[in-house]
Amino acid sequence: MFSLLLATALAASQLPPEPPEVPEIRQVYNTAWDDIGEGLLYRTEIVINPDLLSYPALGNYRESITLYWAAEAGDRWLVLAVYDAEFAAHDEYAEILFSGGPFEEEAVFYYFRQDGPFAEYRTWYEGGEALYGTQRYLPDEDPFLMDERDDYRGEPGLPGRMLDLFRLL
Repeated sequence: MFSLLLATALAASQLPPEPPEVPEIRQVYNTAWDDIGEGLLYRTEIVINPDLLSYPALGNYRESITLYWAAEAGDRWLVLAVYDAEFAAHDEYAEILFSGGPFEEEAVFYYFRQDGPFAEYRTWYEGGEALYGTQRYLPDEDPFLMDERDDYRGEPGLPGRMLDLFRLL
């Protein structure tokens, strides 16, 4: 009986093979962070309630949005959005990687983490549809595959809202 439980647990902890697009998206992600480190992307920062004052029904609250973008020949496009929020009850952090040129950007990777209670989601996209995703609910557990119901866990509309915000600026 114990060996059956152990085999079941081991099988559940191993993720199925990633689609071939996932390593390609990881490379784009790493390149974006390299470009940020080298100062090759423009940066726009927005901080809401920087003094962490108390808001009704939220308690102490602060949100920070950092948009990293590129420009060429008068056109600009969003490359990476970073969202960081601190609420009285929990903290949230997200990164959304975009690909495509001006007005053709689409999210290709979305990372979301919440502390208190802990949750972490990673979703890779292709053509606007979720391609592959993992999640975990304890900081030290192995990630496991998301099913279709968990497609847009985290903050569901955040990638679209970050792109809308960028286009408004």
